Amino acid sequence: MHAFLVAEDFTLNTTRFVRLYRGGKLEGEVPLDRLVIDIGGEADMVRKAMEADHKKKHEKDEVLNLDTSGTGSGAEQPSGTGSGDGSGADAPKTDMPQFITTVNEGALLSWDGTPPRLGRVSARFNGPGLFRHPDEGDVLGAQLESLKARHPGRKHFRLAVVNAFGSNLGDCMLGMTALRHVAKYLKRYLGSFTIDLLLGANSGITNFDIAGHDDWVGDQFLIGPTLQEFSRYDAYFDFSGLIALPRITEIAISDWYLWWCGLDPETVPAADKRNVMSHQWPVWQDVTRTLQGIKGKKIFFNPKASVPLRTFADAHVPKFLKKLLKIAPDVTIVVDREIKLDHPRLIDLSKAINSAGKFAALVAQMDGVISVDSFALHAADSGNVPAVGLFASIDPYAYPYYPHHKGILIPDGEKLSFYKKFKTNTDEEWDGIKDAYGEAWGRLDPEKVYELLQAQIAAKGNVPHHMGTRMIHGPHTKQRYRQTAQGRELPYENPPEIWTRAQRRLQEIGRTLIRPRTQMIMVTPGQSELPVAIAQLLEHEGRMHVFEPRDARRQLIGMDILDRAAHGLTVTHYDTFPGKVEQASFGLEDALSETNPANWGGLRDKKTVRPKSIDEMKLDTLSSIVMSAPAPWKLVLESALETLERTKAAVLIGPLASFQDVREIATLLLPIKYQCWVEQLEPGKNESSILLAVSDQVKVQGLKRVQFN
Repeated sequence: MHAFLVAEDFTLNTTRFVRLYRGGKLEGEVPLDRLVIDIGGEADMVRKAMEADHKKKHEKDEVLNLDTSGTGSGAEQPSGTGSGDGSGADAPKTDMPQFITTVNEGALLSWDGTPPRLGRVSARFNGPGLFRHPDEGDVLGAQLESLKARHPGRKHFRLAVVNAFGSNLGDCMLGMTALRHVAKYLKRYLGSFTIDLLLGANSGITNFDIAGHDDWVGDQFLIGPTLQEFSRYDAYFDFSGLIALPRITEIAISDWYLWWCGLDPETVPAADKRNVMSHQWPVWQDVTRTLQGIKGKKIFFNPKASVPLRTFADAHVPKFLKKLLKIAPDVTIVVDREIKLDHPRLIDLSKAINSAGKFAALVAQMDGVISVDSFALHAADSGNVPAVGLFASIDPYAYPYYPHHKGILIPDGEKLSFYKKFKTNTDEEWDGIKDAYGEAWGRLDPEKVYELLQAQIAAKGNVPHHMGTRMIHGPHTKQRYRQTAQGRELPYENPPEIWTRAQRRLQEIGRTLIRPRTQMIMVTPGQSELPVAIAQLLEHEGRMHVFEPRDARRQLIGMDILDRAAHGLTVTHYDTFPGKVEQASFGLEDALSETNPANWGGLRDKKTVRPKSIDEMKLDTLSSIVMSAPAPWKLVLESALETLERTKAAVLIGPLASFQDVREIATLLLPIKYQCWVEQLEPGKNESSILLAVSDQVKVQGLKRVQFN
């Protein structure tokens, strides 16, 4: 993993996203809100766009040479004085400025807000820096135990996968297969958790379908978070630089993903290494209609991989298919690209199969598949479709857990120069070896391939059916709230017991204070139970002012009041809290992380609000002000002293943390002739209290009066 920082502000406008990157320098304090975690080659996209923009801005005007002295050559000359010696020493420099600075993972981990890393390479569990566990079996369990111990009392964890499995569909499917088993581990050690998938802009729509739709998946990201945003996570896995990672060509790829996540692959059942594919139901139906009327045994043939090294040589495809159709008279070959072969049993569906989603649905509805090493083989496994894999550079036994698959290596493939490699590094490398690979593809025997496929088809009934095909409707979404008997609340809420007890006591006391058709103010209620109960007491024609600056909570409370309160109640919501100060800031909340209604948000990103003075609201009447933690009670009361003195409204607050808070409130309200009454929530354990402040003419039963020596 690494992050990048642009030298100056720059807006990248693509067909999939628009983003403003804030410029800065790595001098002094690290610009955490400007360093961006690089996912899906985002840094390279930004760099190329900035270079193109720079070139466009600095293009030279065309120079027309009108030299008639006879000394000019007629060629365009560099502008400027020049040295006259032809060296160009004084010519304008054409070097491209450095637009991007890259920060490696080790440097990122030097900031204490960067979360720990999980897996075969870990961080923050074994001292500073990155720690490698190459020869150990299961290391993830100990890491999760350590993570749990770091957060005593935590009930929910939010994790991330950085550069989630690469952009290739096959890699994405294999990675998710491994992650489903990892999720079982996480459930065992952590209990509740979500995993965000940082996929990147080079991931297609089908990547998001493959990687979504499990109930523990949180958000899926197209662009990288800033380092400040990344600090919301409790831990992360990292798959950056996937094909260059250790041992990736040494063991079965399904095992490698498990191993890289920190597990011992040998302890994982083979059934857990089978793939799952989520199909959009309308897409599936569309492909079904396309296949209607095609007779015979339908065999999908795919000669195309994501890189030339693993692609069937174009020149030999027609000859291979011609022989295959001759030896298999009951077969119809289906392709999704143009093949230079005219045959009645060769069906070209390239116009109909125009997306990766349709490609996956096509594979799943075939009787058999013959494909190069590509996504088609993994999709066939998820759909229980017999398949033969044609391998050029990877071991044909790379997928030993696909019971319906058999691999075959091109003739003498193990002797070719790029055996056990995924791709060439440059076009020049491929140009130097493509003839040798083309010759090997030309010697691949169609009869042998078809014999392998027939054997897989015949054996299909001997293998238990795998539930690897799922039908979905629409994109993955993660619920931002849960419905409870008390109302809507954030999905991973973990309120302190003392706060919950205070809310219920505030509700009980509120029943004696609130009268129908009156006006009241509520500050930072946090959850819906208390404000809904009070709204019901106000009945129709009542007026309620709810100050809740935490956006998600304000929206959920608003929905519940709308659902449950009396028709005709007037509710005004404020995205701030009362006070006379110019502005105030607090940490934002993350709905998919564990949340606590008694606190402001735990993110390092801040929200700034402009408090609103209660006195400046000029309320004609007011029956009460009810405050829950974390209301800034001093700011609120200081902004309401004139209103309280005029209306004699009751003030109800809870929980207060200490007797000192009680003393300060009583002192503040004493000049306007208010008397404070308290009730300890846990006598003998702590000083947490409920406070009721009323006019000193009012007597209160059941609470203890605050008296001054």
